[in-house]
Parts: sequence; structure tokens; C-alpha cells
Amino acid sequence: MLSRLILQSFVFPPRKAAPPPIAPSASPPGSPNLSSPTSHDLHSPLSPLSPSSPVFPDGLMTPLWLAKHQSRIPAVYLSFQTLDSDPSNDAALKNHINDTRNTIAKSGFKTRYALVLVSDDAAISPLDFEERLAAIRRATSLDPKTSCFHFDVSDSQTDLPTFVSSVLRALQPVCIDYYRDLTKHSRRKRGRASPPPLTAAASRGTSQVLTMNGWNVRYDFKLAIFAEFRQEMDVAQRHYESALEELFGPEGSLENTPSWSVRWQEARLLCDIIAFRVLRCQIWRGMTSGAAESWYNYKERMRDLIDRRGKGTDNSYGWEAWEARWAKMMAQLIEMADLPVFKPIDLSDPEEQSTGSAIYAPAEKLYSTMERMMPFHLLHHPGYWWRLACKHVMARKRKAEAIPQEDRTLPSETAAAQLASRTRTYDTYMVPQPHEEAPLSGHSTYDYLLDLQSQTERVESIMSDRGQARAVQQVKIDLAREFSRAGRYDEALQTLRPVWDSMAWRREKWFDLAVEVLELLYESAKKTGNMKLRAESAWELTYQRRCRSNNTLSVTNFQQP
Repeated sequence: MLSRLILQSFVFPPRKAAPPPIAPSASPPGSPNLSSPTSHDLHSPLSPLSPSSPVFPDGLMTPLWLAKHQSRIPAVYLSFQTLDSDPSNDAALKNHINDTRNTIAKSGFKTRYALVLVSDDAAISPLDFEERLAAIRRATSLDPKTSCFHFDVSDSQTDLPTFVSSVLRALQPVCIDYYRDLTKHSRRKRGRASPPPLTAAASRGTSQVLTMNGWNVRYDFKLAIFAEFRQEMDVAQRHYESALEELFGPEGSLENTPSWSVRWQEARLLCDIIAFRVLRCQIWRGMTSGAAESWYNYKERMRDLIDRRGKGTDNSYGWEAWEARWAKMMAQLIEMADLPVFKPIDLSDPEEQSTGSAIYAPAEKLYSTMERMMPFHLLHHPGYWWRLACKHVMARKRKAEAIPQEDRTLPSETAAAQLASRTRTYDTYMVPQPHEEAPLSGHSTYDYLLDLQSQTERVESIMSDRGQARAVQQVKIDLAREFSRAGRYDEALQTLRPVWDSMAWRREKWFDLAVEVLELLYESAKKTGNMKLRAESAWELTYQRRCRSNNTLSVTNFQQP
């Protein structure tokens, strides 16, 4: 019954787009009717060749293609059926299995079918059961090693996790063969001298079509995805890098598509996706230094592109948002990779406590021969990236606050010339428009402080385990300063109290930093009416200021001849 419910709710996507509406034929008698369904070259609903596709006629890729292969077209359809003690039900079971297989075959997709027979009746004798099971396998042409499995619920010796693992191991070669077939199909299509023609009815009047360079990007991306599904990460990386070079190349979409158009922004997003997947492949393969260098090179390459295309990165809140998003993605990627070098230390173990946890992954052999390693050649732990994300969030906030007032007005209240100037000035890639990022009302659509607070918590949880207390305190001071600027003094005070209690700068005579903390603490205590804390911070502030003054005087006297 479970299998029937799944089959009824699971629907394969259409393999071909529907033909365009048939227009009345104006052809002379006896001439071919070009509007008939047989004259159309039908392609995938997601192909740039199909008029109904979101990338028609010159788009590169749509996220729907990846979603299709990840969730809508399985490599294996695994069905669960109950084998009860009544042999008379076996005929219906065989028919249902064959109907399911035929339905999958008629879909046109090469999805494999596999079956798990679940028995829970101990009254079935082993001999009868083996005979019935063999009969079912013969009638349905299922291979007992790769497509037909049995699980006995009543057998206490059967371990469910072990059984699941064994099924997955048996199905893995089947899945690999499935994606290898898709790879061969994509390679054959790429080997054609030219892309297939557009659908006949849509080709008339269509001047802008996807270039051969764009088709190469599509094929490289598809081949890389299928290689990832086969867990051949080295092959996937090569295809991703090839696609990235095509996009950035002289004939690529980023150079030949009108700047900041919808298609250009789509190509930029595809670049980000591919670059991230390159890093994922490298970290999977243990190439930590290669991943760090690839990220740095990609960032500089993208920075150069944005600067050349006119909007620039120096005073752009959009660029800071891009950097913050990438730092967050890098942190999450390294956390999910669970690299052994970044394993948290056991603070109760004196030996681990003395060695500490690694701040960065050591360079692989390829980089060990270099005379001098640059910092960006070493992959740092996730806390470093979370701290970097905090830095760029604050920079985004500063640059958004610097937006002129005339650019913060609503479009309906702005002159057309000013709107055009605004469009040419601001990079709004994956960020709100200026009037939403920094509205005159003061309530932005993006909550800087919420994002900054959550990222600060991640920095604290990671860096505290690595003994980087000063870095944690600096990030918390930055957060408290932002709370104070926003008038949220209670939260500023709550953030500063732990820093003040355990401030290492006090005993190490870093007077400038200590004074900065105390001034912020005093102001927050004053605004919240905490008289006790206000008096305590004022007392120490006076002392720290005097120490700073004396220290400055001593240094000045020392430098005099």
C-alpha cells in the first residue's frame, strides 16, 4: 500500500516541452504546413531552445535543471512491498510490481527500479518463503543482488541499520551507471558541430540565441554535476573550472552580455555557484590550500570585473554584502566538511590543551615547496570566516548609511533622470535597492544587527575553544558599538559585561583598548540608568586614562635625545 501511495504522488517531469499553439496556415495548397505539430523540433522544457523555458532564447542555466535531477528524477525508484503469509496475494503483488516498472519505462527516463519485500509473519516456513520469493523474482525479472531485497521484521537477528547499509551499497553501482549514461548523452550532444535548431514556430523573428560558448558552459556544468553525483570530484572540478573559464573568457557571457542586464546578472550568479562548487570539490579531495587560493583568485577576478563594468567595489554596499555572503558560505562549507585538522580540543585533556586546536590547515605537498606562503594560501578555521563576515556586514552598514538622501526616496517620488542615475550607480546584485537598504524612515529591509549578532555568537563559540580570546572580545566590542549606535543600550551593556569582567587588556596594559571598552560601558550604563555599573566604570576609566597618559609621556621622553 505504501508503494501505491508513493507511485500515485510521484510524477516525473515532462521530457519534452509542449508544442506551440498551431497557427492557421497561410501556405498555398500543396505546400508543407509548417505549423503542424510534426514540423516542430521539441526540446526539454528547460532548454534555451524551448519558448516556454525561463532561459529562452539566450539564457545559460536555470536552477530548475538542478532541482530536476536532485529531487524530481531519481536514479533509483525504491519500492517497499509487504509479503504476507497468504500465497494467493502473490499474483496481485507481481502485477503491481510489473505495472510500476512499466510506468517508469513509459516515462522515457532511465530510472532504475528496485524492490524491498518486507515480511513480518513468522508462520511462513523458510522453504515456502524461498519458493515464493524466487517466483516473484522470476515473474518480475528482478536481480536478487541489485534490485530485489528482503527484510524480515520478525527476525531479531536482522539489524535494520546494517540492512539499509547493505541495500545502499548494492544500489550504488546502479546509480553510478545511471549518471554515467547521462554523462555519455551530454558528451554526444556537446560533440555536435552546432546546437540543435529552435522550435520551428519560435525561430521566426528570434535574433538573439545562445552562443556556442554558452552551450559549452551548459554542457560543462551538466557534466560536472553528473560527476559529482558519481562522487568523481576530480572530474567534476575540471568541468567546473572549464565552465568558469568559458564564462570569464573573451567570448564569455560576462564579457559579451550587456552589463548589469538580467542575463548578465544570471551569468554572475552562475559564476558564484560554479566557484563555490569548485571549492567544495577541492575540500572534498583534501586540497585545503588549493581551495583557499581558488577563493582568493576568484574574488580578485570578480572584483576586477565589477570595477571594469562601471559600478565599482570601493563604495558599494552591494560588494560588501557579496563578501559577507561568501565569508558565511566558506564558514558553513568548512564546518560541514568536518576536517580533522579543525577538530575541537578537549579542554579537560592537558595534552590537547597545551597543543591547542589548529588555526589553519597545513599546506599540501604542492605548496610545501614554495619559499614563502601567503596567508590566503592557507585555509583558516570557520571562526576566521565568521569574523570576516562580521567585518563585511559592518562595512555594508557604513556604506549604506553614506547613501545620499536623494537616492533613498521611493521610486514613485523620484524623477526619471534620478532613477536612471541610481540604476547606473548602485550594484544591487542579491541586495535591496538603495531606497530599501537605507530608507528615509530608518527601517531597512535587511536587519544588520540581527545578522551581526548571530555571526558574533558563531565567532565566540569557535574561537573560544581555540584560545583566541582577544579576537572574540574585539568582535563583541564591535557588536556592542553597533548596538550603541542604534540606541539599543541594554543589548550593548549585555554584550560588554563579559568583556569587561575578563578583559585581558587591563592586566597587559593595553590602555587604549581598555579605555575604549570602558567609555562604551560607561555610556551604556548611563543611558540605561545602571548607577552602580556607571560608578564602577567611571572609577576604572579614570585610572586607565591616567595610565594611558603616563605611558604616552614615558614613550615620548624615551624618544627624546
